[in-house]
Amino acid sequence: MGLKSNTRSAVIFLCLLFMQCSAHAAGVLELNGKRNIYELPLFMDILEDESQSLSVYDVTSEKWSDKFVPNTHRYPNFKFSPSAFWARLQIKNSSRQIGWMMVFYNSTMQAIDNVEVFVPGEAGAYRSILKEKESIPMGQGPNTSMFIVSIPPGHIKTVYIRIQDEGLTLFPSNLFNQNSIQSLSKYSMILNVILGIIIFFFIYNLMLFTSLRDKVFLYYSGVLISEVFILLLLWIPEIKPEITVWWMNRMQGAFYLINGILWLLVIRAFFQKTQFSGRVDKILLVFFSTMLILVFLYFKLPYHMVAKSAAYALVVLAVMMLSLSLLSWMKGLTATRFFSMGMLLLALSWCGLYCNLLGYISLSFLNFNMIRVFQLVVVLLFFSFALLDNYKLAENKMWLHMQQADQLKDDFLANTSHELRTPLHGIIGLSEDLLSKSREQMRPEWSENISLIIKSGQRLTRLINDILDFSKIKRNDLHISTKPTDFRSVCSVAVTLCRSMIGQKSIKITTEFPESLHLILADEDRLQQIMLNLLGNAIKFTRMGEIHITAEEKKANL
Repeated sequence: MGLKSNTRSAVIFLCLLFMQCSAHAAGVLELNGKRNIYELPLFMDILEDESQSLSVYDVTSEKWSDKFVPNTHRYPNFKFSPSAFWARLQIKNSSRQIGWMMVFYNSTMQAIDNVEVFVPGEAGAYRSILKEKESIPMGQGPNTSMFIVSIPPGHIKTVYIRIQDEGLTLFPSNLFNQNSIQSLSKYSMILNVILGIIIFFFIYNLMLFTSLRDKVFLYYSGVLISEVFILLLLWIPEIKPEITVWWMNRMQGAFYLINGILWLLVIRAFFQKTQFSGRVDKILLVFFSTMLILVFLYFKLPYHMVAKSAAYALVVLAVMMLSLSLLSWMKGLTATRFFSMGMLLLALSWCGLYCNLLGYISLSFLNFNMIRVFQLVVVLLFFSFALLDNYKLAENKMWLHMQQADQLKDDFLANTSHELRTPLHGIIGLSEDLLSKSREQMRPEWSENISLIIKSGQRLTRLINDILDFSKIKRNDLHISTKPTDFRSVCSVAVTLCRSMIGQKSIKITTEFPESLHLILADEDRLQQIMLNLLGNAIKFTRMGEIHITAEEKKANL
């Protein structure tokens, strides 16, 4: 009940995040001083420049000015378009603050190639403003493009923004009060925490693989380390400024495909242990080959073509994962219960992220990042525990099989022992009868040989009885029948039976018992069995010397 309730809650949460969020441009953006952060897309008009040749002079002319279209989404989605785009903003400053920081974000799924901001100059002509580099200390904020826009109090300015990318999708942007720009460092702190959690679970799963040698844990460690590299790409422009955006775009796309490939390997290794292995394996191998080809094509074909194909491939993979999880759930496979739920949540988050990039749904930048955090933390951690739970189930199943095999072995030994005991009794009985009736008529060496046959048979009988007793002990079925027993006679029989084991060794067996030794309350057969084993071991591990048996009474105990 609890598992179903938690799953339902998680699915509802993701569905709420996937709800479309659209809004028409609201005209003039008024800065009233009461807020520190404003969402720019709500006030943008958009113009697509397919030829990438329009200048700020062109877009401000009457010919092109009327071709701007109000943005109908909270965050524009350009669906991997290779075109350049122009955005127009009218900003009225009703506050006392003059300088405002315009921020454009690079997410873990996209790095924007080029952003330019144009503001009206003193003569009325538009000029570009330089990107800020020192607004946030290095390593303390996300990879962003930032520009300072100066608007005197009471004035209205029309600002033009040019965005160009090989395959542009989302365009999240905000306007910050300069005094509050440091709040961006909180975003970096969250990413650092997530990065630490993922690295911890990477080490944890890698250690599980080294101890268990299960490939599922190895591939899942690969998934985690690929997520680490995807997050680290956010800081690459700060660490290595010489790396071009061309490489950044392709590295991001390639790492997302590699992440999908590693998920394929996790699923394939996991379902090889279930009844789906044959059918699922063929489908997964087709996806595996397709995604490997797409990784190669990222560096050979135009980015927007491959990126869109990769997004569709990952959506199809997510749908397939969703189908597998639901199918295994309906089949009632206990081994896949947590894995299926984790795969369900992962598939839903993937569908949301990539359908948003493809423009089928419209997520706010906040919801987009919430899903990304959900995928990175909740889903990845859930899979770590799900894989461990699956291992425990497999371990319990293996232990049950071992117990069943052990029981079969014990039953086999017990049945075999019973079958052997019958002919042994016959051999011993016939030999004793032959020895008693024909002792005077046979040669001495024959008599010794028959006696040896009897003793060997009796020894085999004792071994068989030991095997049967061992089986009874394992089943907790060994019964003790106590009665008054003469310990001297028990030892005498044991010594007589074990003398034949001495052979050519120089060993002497002696006994010493007080005449006042009383009868003891014991199981005579078990006591004799103990003495035979003790004497047998003593003879076996003694080369020469004396084996001395004695007994004494102490406070009513022997």
